[in-house]
Amino acid sequence: MKNKNDKMTDTQIIDAVLDTSLAIAQGEDFVTDVIKKVANNKGFKAKFLKTLNNKKATLTNDDLTTFGKQVHKMQKLIAKVKTQEAICDHLKLDHKETRYTIRIVKEDDITKFKTHTEDQRGQYFEFITDKEPAEAPKPKPLVEVIANWEADNEPDGLAHPDRKAYNNQLLEAKAYLTGKTVGMTVQK
Repeated sequence: MKNKNDKMTDTQIIDAVLDTSLAIAQGEDFVTDVIKKVANNKGFKAKFLKTLNNKKATLTNDDLTTFGKQVHKMQKLIAKVKTQEAICDHLKLDHKETRYTIRIVKEDDITKFKTHTEDQRGQYFEFITDKEPAEAPKPKPLVEVIANWEADNEPDGLAHPDRKAYNNQLLEAKAYLTGKTVGMTVQK
């Protein structure tokens, strides 16, 4: 790619980047539309999954590597929030609680969840699963918050023009914390 860019003018490179960006955006929209069709049309879904599984079973190693990269890219596009919203809205599911994907049947699908059989292992199938609820972020200790703020905001050098404002904020925080903690003792 670098040698090709050496022969291109700056304008040609910029035009190529813009054209490629547009093609990627259009490709993502196309994949989203096709996956929505897969999710909603049983006949097309059967053909789509059959073709994926047939290609996986019949391709040579080199072609299989390329195919794997293509499927992985498709899975990444399916996982995007925009695509999940479009698919779940089309299926009348809540995209915040449900996840849609197309992937290979794994051991857990057979033994733990019992959603598939041993014969289906290694084949592509559609999966609609519940998302695990997101854990609320744990509050950081006050000392860590202050240390992070200090690291992010401390000006370089003692003569930096923002040093005075920085020192004043530290003194204000000290006064506030001192006022809140007068008479308190460390409890073990």
